[in-house]
Amino acid sequence: MPVMRIDLVEGRFSDEQIGDMLHRCALHYGAVLQSPMERIRVFVNEHRAATFFVDGQRASEGAADAPYFHYIVLQGRPQNEIEALMTGFTDIIESSLGVSRDRIRGACWPVPPEHWGIGGVMASEKRKAEIQARRQAAENAPLTPQ
Repeated sequence: MPVMRIDLVEGRFSDEQIGDMLHRCALHYGAVLQSPMERIRVFVNEHRAATFFVDGQRASEGAADAPYFHYIVLQGRPQNEIEALMTGFTDIIESSLGVSRDRIRGACWPVPPEHWGIGGVMASEKRKAEIQARRQAAENAPLTPQ
C-alpha cells in the first residue's frame, strides 16, 4: 500500500520536473505514514492534450494546466495523516511543476484492508498487527475541533 497516481497533460512538464515531483511525493508518503520506501508506489499518467478536458475546453484548445491526483490509504488511518498527505502532495505538485495550487485537485481513497492485496495476500492478514495498532490509535485519538 501506499499508491499514488498523478494525471497530467503530456509534454507540458520536463522529465526533471516530473522526477523531482515523484521523488518528493514518495518521501512525503513515507514520512507521513511511517512506511518504508519499498512499499511506496507513485505514478504519473500523461494524457494527450486532446483527451484532457478542463475549464470547458480540451488542453489542446488552450485549457490551463490542472493536475489531478489521488492516493490510497488503508482504512483506519487517522484524519490528520490523510490531511497531511493532501496538503503535502498539493504543495509538492505546486512547487515541482509551477502550477497554481488553486488549479490542483486531489482525492484520498481509503481502502478496507480486506480489499487490498499484497503479493496475493489480503492486507488484513499480511499486516494484521500493524492494522490493529492503527485502528486503536485512531479510536483513542482526541477529536480535533472543526
